[in-house]
Amino acid sequence: MPAEIRKDCTKVQQGGQEFYAFVIDSKTLREIAYVSRREITNPQGYQRYLSSKRLMEVGEYIKKPRATFPNSIILNLDPKKARFEPADGNRGTMIIPREPGVAWIIDGQHRLYGFERSEGKEFDLLVAAYLGLAAADQATIFKVINSTQMGVSPSLIYDLIDLTKDAEYLDERAHEIVKSLNEDDDSPWKGQIKMLGVGKGIISQAAFISELRRLLQHAIMKDYPVGEQIKILKDYFLVLRDLFPNAWASRKYVLCKTLGVAAVLLIMPKVLIHCRIRNSFTMSTMRDLLKDLPKLQVPTETGSEVIDFSGKQLGAFGGRKGQRTLSDMLEKSLSPIRPSP
Repeated sequence: MPAEIRKDCTKVQQGGQEFYAFVIDSKTLREIAYVSRREITNPQGYQRYLSSKRLMEVGEYIKKPRATFPNSIILNLDPKKARFEPADGNRGTMIIPREPGVAWIIDGQHRLYGFERSEGKEFDLLVAAYLGLAAADQATIFKVINSTQMGVSPSLIYDLIDLTKDAEYLDERAHEIVKSLNEDDDSPWKGQIKMLGVGKGIISQAAFISELRRLLQHAIMKDYPVGEQIKILKDYFLVLRDLFPNAWASRKYVLCKTLGVAAVLLIMPKVLIHCRIRNSFTMSTMRDLLKDLPKLQVPTETGSEVIDFSGKQLGAFGGRKGQRTLSDMLEKSLSPIRPSP
């Protein structure tokens, strides 16, 4: 077997980047390729885990007589090992050593590894290969391609912002805040946010960011630097943790789930307006403003009971309507911004 793979290819220039288009058979590509996954132990990775269900579906499709993949598998080749030899204009030869780990799959992992479930059927694949593309640029390509597709965790897309540096301001700021809340030792949220959308934690990064973005657009919050925004949010949630210790970080309660987070963030602007009126954003001030929250009565079929944020008590509060209903109830425990005459 030749030590090198030689492929006729065309150099393509787009957006200041160069890549090389060629055809390679699926078996050979799997021999030299690997996937970079976004994990805590691999912060420079950018892809999601391979889905066994998706691989099986792709494998079943490949086995069909008329199966075809007309869209390209996108690779990044190791520039220390692979090379392009020009011939005529943009035409030339891509030379790749036949060894594992030379080609990183930027996009197309399920299409490629679906062949392992195809009962031996293989066919040629179109490839768009970069040479030595930086991790941030790889992540950008992956994010752009996958951010609107089914099956890619929104939390993973948000987590790529550290690499891509091209997100909208609100997404970038929200990601920075959520990451700090999840990692800082003085945060009540430490270790409780599923940054990749899976694993340990009470709420996913995507769900947290979805609610946080609305707060960051409010006039009372948006003009603060990120460090102050993080400090204000930590103090706010520390107060809530102290007021409802049984409900904090417990799966039996909704306080740290999407419903609870949405509701307490919806009332937060009013809390902060009170803080501004008092010219104090300390935990002591927030605690004084929220002190009546644990006394709030929640309607029940037989009357009412004191709020405890349990799933049993608030399980019927579903969706955006339920979040708004709960926030309206919580807001009743706050003093009015303008007291009645």
